[in-house]
Amino acid sequence: MEPKTVEDVLALIAKRPADAELYQQLGLLYAKADRREEARAAYERSLELDPKDAFTHLFLGTWFSGSQMYPEALARFQNASELMPDQAVAFWCVGDAYRAQGIYHLAQQSYETAVQVAPDDEQARGKLAGWHECRTGITDKTYGMIGMAYRNDQAATTVLLASRWLEAHPDDLGVIHDYAEMLYQMTHYDEAIRVCLDAIERFEDDRWGLYIKMGQLHRYRGDFAVAELWYQKAIDENPDEAGSYIFLGAVQAVQGKLMQAEVTHRRAIQCPDGLIDEAYHNLGLVLRGQGRLAEAADCFRKAIELCPEYPHAIEALQDVEAALTLTAADVE
Repeated sequence: MEPKTVEDVLALIAKRPADAELYQQLGLLYAKADRREEARAAYERSLELDPKDAFTHLFLGTWFSGSQMYPEALARFQNASELMPDQAVAFWCVGDAYRAQGIYHLAQQSYETAVQVAPDDEQARGKLAGWHECRTGITDKTYGMIGMAYRNDQAATTVLLASRWLEAHPDDLGVIHDYAEMLYQMTHYDEAIRVCLDAIERFEDDRWGLYIKMGQLHRYRGDFAVAELWYQKAIDENPDEAGSYIFLGAVQAVQGKLMQAEVTHRRAIQCPDGLIDEAYHNLGLVLRGQGRLAEAADCFRKAIELCPEYPHAIEALQDVEAALTLTAADVE
């Protein structure tokens, strides 16, 4: 009789501790009960006992996918595809893992392989058909693909998918932001700026973020004076948000206008909203640039107080503290 409960399987394992299939069944029961860590341990023990069981590789790969550990999932699915090269399931699982990582050309190859090895497999055909539908840029899954491509800094992929998506969803402001950013990375500077200007006209209630984006686009291009104007627009739009001042102060600093940048960052640390730890860090950088090391150290300490794991502030504090120590030694 097939064991039906965790307890049943554990009782059998006590009698047959080297039975890989029992551990596989135990993993499935744990997974069904949402006891995820126990399921993983059971699958891994099953593989220790029988490394060539393709289905255990599949089950463990599915576990990794559910935990968004896609490289680990991919390795298991690839192992399964090598162990049963005539089964479609392993190949379309490989495709899903590639797709989740934004590696779309390999995802498509894997879906196509799944259909080639098992032409009558309905799920394989469905996966390939679904993939081709996503490529049109108009399905709900396309939105996730755009986000993945953007996070992976895949400019060409983001631009292609976003342009298709926006034809059907012209008011998706989040995708508009990503589209403009990646157009810029593709060196389509004027087009990126036109996209933002059009959005500014259409999204009256969301202009603060668009002003910031315009400032960033001009800053990346080296048009610092124009960038300052857009950051000032953002400040006028929302004077309580520290981010506008942080960006303005940064672009002032890069031009060597350290006194102006100091004033701007001091306004940032007084804001009720935004990343105040970053404002203190930037103020500290400007003060460090002026040689005011003790004041800079105080700012870095404040940034760390607000965000204890702020690596740049920690490094900057170590730097100015070392310089202060050396200066004190010179005086002695």
